Amino acid sequence: MSAVMPIFFRMSLTAMLTLAVSLLGLLLSSNAWSQWLTVVDQHGDPVAQAIVTFVGVPSPIDVSQLAVVDQVEQQFSPQQRVIAPGQRVSFPNSDNIRHHVYSFSTPKVFEIRLYADTPEAPILFDQAGVVVLGCNIHDNMIGHLYISADLSLITDDLGRVLLPDGANDIYLWHTRYQLDDEQRLLVRASQWQSSVSDSPSVRLPLAVPLARDKQMTPTSGFGNHFRMGH
Repeated sequence: MSAVMPIFFRMSLTAMLTLAVSLLGLLLSSNAWSQWLTVVDQHGDPVAQAIVTFVGVPSPIDVSQLAVVDQVEQQFSPQQRVIAPGQRVSFPNSDNIRHHVYSFSTPKVFEIRLYADTPEAPILFDQAGVVVLGCNIHDNMIGHLYISADLSLITDDLGRVLLPDGANDIYLWHTRYQLDDEQRLLVRASQWQSSVSDSPSVRLPLAVPLARDKQMTPTSGFGNHFRMGH
């Protein structure tokens, strides 16, 4: 009878407890990334393309990997990208016209003068923060690099990101949060973990009108737009 007895019943109590703990750990591990966190604005509408930074959760980004921000149809592609301090970024130009990429942001001031194709050398971004990208030729070209050593995720069209294991305090950022692109909103763990919902939400009020992101006031001269707006 013992030969056909299920293996579970032939295990010692210690072995059964060990198996139970292992299965529980596996279950918790598999569920660690299965809960959504939703970012909504002051009207309760989901905020797409917001960046959620999980304080104390290390970024998985390999800084030795080159990041790419292309220029396609006179727009940065992607228009915002998350990178880690110490990572280099290449700015290829896929348009059939030349661009002049630059930034006056505190974490990195740089410029790549009029060029086509791919610049000879990528740019090193070694400080955390937000870098606003512009083109001195096309003022409607606005992009952002979000540089963080902590895990930072971009919300989907429904304003959601998956919660990682160990999530506590978070920072929220969006191009329309404040006129000052460096500003972020700190949300304490107690504010969103107290939610009884399986999918907690956090509120990010958007103070900047949508028109600011869609159409920029034409200016002339290197950096005028950013000197005026920042």
